[in-house]
Amino acid sequence: MTDVANGTSALAALRHWRSLTCWELSEQSGVDLIIIMLAERGSDLMPEERAAIAAVLNVDEELIG
Repeated sequence: MTDVANGTSALAALRHWRSLTCWELSEQSGVDLIIIMLAERGSDLMPEERAAIAAVLNVDEELIG
């Protein structure tokens, strides 16, 4: 997760780690693309959005940030 050390959000680093674009993550999770993009820039996610994204990334919700 060297991306996080360089200032990248945990969500963006995890998404890159899974080789997904924001659009692909949005499609697979059902979370709106804009919400994902905002979350990668520091906006909070709703619990159900966080859960859906974590499921697609196959990580614990706490890792998303």
